[in-house]
Amino acid sequence: MNRRAWFVALLVAAVSPGFALACSCAPAEALVESPKLLAKFYDRPELVVLHARVTELVDERHAKVQVIEALRGPTPSEIGFVTEAPCGTQLRVGEERVFFVYAGWINLCTKFEPRPQFIELLRAKK
Repeated sequence: MNRRAWFVALLVAAVSPGFALACSCAPAEALVESPKLLAKFYDRPELVVLHARVTELVDERHAKVQVIEALRGPTPSEIGFVTEAPCGTQLRVGEERVFFVYAGWINLCTKFEPRPQFIELLRAKK
């Protein structure tokens, strides 16, 4: 799949949690390999980027997080997570991820493995 198609699939998944198509997410490696793709995320002013660990599940759609590093924006102590298909996700206590948080919410396509190269790239965008 070309980079433009990855971006379109990722954008649709990120902004349309109830969308009826199958979920297709770009891995962190795709964002590292394509600075242009990553830059498209950063065009959204409401984006908050956190390297964080889940410390508590508040209910079936909200989790408390311990922010390891705020990579962009404020440092919320709680995030919501979309659970509906096709891009729904679950979080586990102790799970550590890089979260791209939009308006307080994440989904399957906006949580990433905290790979060092990816975190360094995000730090450079501060």
